[in-house]
Amino acid sequence: MDVKKGMKNVIYSIVGQIIILVIGIMIPRLVIVSYGSETNGLISSISTIITYLSLLEAGIGAATIQALYKPVSENNRDGINSILSATHQYYKKTGIIYLSFVCGIAAIYPLIVKNSFSYWFVSTMVLIVGLPGVINFFFQRKFRTYMETVGDNYILTNLNTITTIATSILKIVLLSRQSIITKE
Repeated sequence: MDVKKGMKNVIYSIVGQIIILVIGIMIPRLVIVSYGSETNGLISSISTIITYLSLLEAGIGAATIQALYKPVSENNRDGINSILSATHQYYKKTGIIYLSFVCGIAAIYPLIVKNSFSYWFVSTMVLIVGLPGVINFFFQRKFRTYMETVGDNYILTNLNTITTIATSILKIVLLSRQSIITKE
């Protein structure tokens, strides 16, 4: 990796972490102040459950990166494409399992956890928190492993930051909608 890529990786990583830190402080505070600890607990528990689902990847990204080092260093396009194709097939299968779990959790979680929110509100929150992972498995993950291999982590950092911002905005909109519904 050259110095320019290294500097981009460091700078964008710091900026991304600051943005994620600020959002990580603002959202729970906004939720607690505006909607109470029950809402904050709901969002936190859903996020924790969805985070555990990411374990479905089972290290394939690290294995792919290790396998890619030699073909990348030799600029062997056929070798790179072969590895990425196999990785993509694995991620599609994993994505289907992940999507099934997210949909199952969206259907079952509102029935198991008792709170003052409607079934559809809780179910929608699960989908909003879980669907970025589905997109990651189906469309992004093989490219992410390749970019990590060639040192373009700054692109991944920027995508992660944008995804975090978009998800946070959706959470705020959904929470605002729920607030309007409960006041009517």
